[in-house]
Amino acid sequence: MCGPLLLLLLGVPAVEIFGLIRVAERIGGFETLLLAVGSFILGVGVMRGQSAATLRNLQSGAPPTADMLAGPLVFIAALLLMFPGFLTDALAMPLLLPPVRRALARRLVQRSGGARFGARGGFVFTTGGARSAPPRRDPGAPEDVDAPQTVRGRIERRPDDWEHPTGG
Repeated sequence: MCGPLLLLLLGVPAVEIFGLIRVAERIGGFETLLLAVGSFILGVGVMRGQSAATLRNLQSGAPPTADMLAGPLVFIAALLLMFPGFLTDALAMPLLLPPVRRALARRLVQRSGGARFGARGGFVFTTGGARSAPPRRDPGAPEDVDAPQTVRGRIERRPDDWEHPTGG
């Protein structure tokens, strides 16, 4: 787990720096700086246009649909545009194209199973989603164990939860 994350955290900036240097050698340093600043401004503009709609969709509490995920995908594209470099810009550009975004959103909805966003933030998971594994059965359990169930909850701390471990 640490290996891919370390590669991502060190590899992407290294590739971006290398790419910026190569582009600056070809077209000039000032022009490269203008391209980097331009992509940042484009990312800010895209983010400002999507942030309110995306937040409303995520807080609705409804199961994710392909249309609902279009906003967060555009938001991710905006973040990628704001990073300096051309690799992240190349990753962001397809997310700005509606056909690519719809196809990716449909795939994400199919893979999400029963996950959805809660109305007050966080996630709500339901069993028996589109691609979830069948639940394990206890031989002595009643027959309705396989029925889809929604687990919701909120962590609440009561005063007795704060007692000292030694009883004092």
